Amino acid sequence: MPLAPVVVVLLSRFNILVLKAPWVRIAFLGVLMSCGWVMNATAQNGYVASPSSLQQGANYLARIGQNNPAEIDQALSRIEQLFMIEAAGFQYEPVVIVLHGPEVAVFERQNYHQFKHIVDKAARLSAFNVVDIRVCETRLDTLGSAVNNLVPFVGTVPYGPAEIQRLTGEEGYLHF
Repeated sequence: MPLAPVVVVLLSRFNILVLKAPWVRIAFLGVLMSCGWVMNATAQNGYVASPSSLQQGANYLARIGQNNPAEIDQALSRIEQLFMIEAAGFQYEPVVIVLHGPEVAVFERQNYHQFKHIVDKAARLSAFNVVDIRVCETRLDTLGSAVNNLVPFVGTVPYGPAEIQRLTGEEGYLHF
């Protein structure tokens, strides 16, 4: 059975571009990605997406909304790409990640083997002062865990949602 053609519509402030041929879509998307234009589109919605959208001296808070390990892994990979590779020489504070859902279990010592790739990436970024991971103590209590069960590089906050509100409100953190 032949595949149905897919139409890609790219919107910008200036024009609309419709690409129908598969080879044109792939080539054009490659050009956009290499220029950082595809990722910059998300920066307009309040998310940092490329080094050009980083603000010198600004503090960033990673938004974790789906509360799952895959989302943490994706956020860490993007942070690593921006701050370790693309933004070399850029002066920044670590990106804060506040976890307050079931995903806090990723950073419990007993789950290390299950989430080794995520924990190792987070430890590396933490060692380079690129991320600051904070876990909600209230959620740990709910899960029947304790602060001393966390891997050593992870900090805690009494209540995650209040910490997020404080950082974005009082402290002026921008969402990453």
